[in-house]
Amino acid sequence: MIGCILGVIVEGLFCYFRRGEWETHVTFLWGPFNIVYGLGAVVMYLASTELDGKSIFTQFMCFTFFGSAIEWLMGFIQDKLFNSYSWSYGKLTIGKYLSVPFALAWGLLGLIFMKVFMPFISKCFEHTESKKWRSFSKVFTVFMCINLLLSVAVFIRWGQRVKSPEPRTRIEKFIDKKYSNEYLQARFVEWKMNDV
Repeated sequence: MIGCILGVIVEGLFCYFRRGEWETHVTFLWGPFNIVYGLGAVVMYLASTELDGKSIFTQFMCFTFFGSAIEWLMGFIQDKLFNSYSWSYGKLTIGKYLSVPFALAWGLLGLIFMKVFMPFISKCFEHTESKKWRSFSKVFTVFMCINLLLSVAVFIRWGQRVKSPEPRTRIEKFIDKKYSNEYLQARFVEWKMNDV
């Protein structure tokens, strides 16, 4: 979850310094979370534990590969399941969802994660055995499961509205009433529907 939030902040800062405006790139209906960066953080953590002691080049290449694999997988899922996309690299695109500069950025972020954040994260894990922490983790897990399921249902319906604007079920009617195209476009500023 920390990775989900930090990713939103970093990408927001990137947009601000590049274009002069803040953009919040989230992937959930509730909260400042981006699943791409959350999964990236988990994979970077797991890879860091296995890559400790390897050469910098090996670490960089592994982080580049793992980060790119996550980005490709998330782009593929969004394209095929939700009939939309969130990023396009134009002439720099490789295989529709990737670019060389951003693949290399994943490698650099992985090295920074391993060298700077891993020692801090390891110390934090020493304090996660208390009853309060476990209770908070359970409540937060339930919240995020509901958040994920509702977000997926809304995204699927949003993608369907391009082809089938009229709702067919009660759930679709509820989603259309509660989460209009205008609302969703304002929340998910970078999302674009695929052409039909």
